[in-house]
Amino acid sequence: MPTFTGDLATVMTLVFYVIAIFYIIFSVVFYYHWTQYAVDKKVRNVTFLIYIMTTLPLLAIMGMMILFV
Repeated sequence: MPTFTGDLATVMTLVFYVIAIFYIIFSVVFYYHWTQYAVDKKVRNVTFLIYIMTTLPLLAIMGMMILFV
């Protein structure tokens, strides 16, 4: 059975980059949909709130990854 022999810093760096790539892709898709479909102020505000609620945990996780690397 294969085993992983990497150190914790390498794993944390890899996790950081995966989360950063996910965040960038998510933000680009979100921005596209926001500019294309945000015609109602109420919908735009709800969408922005959802974006912030999704972004803050991602940024917190990314920040914690930097502390451990």
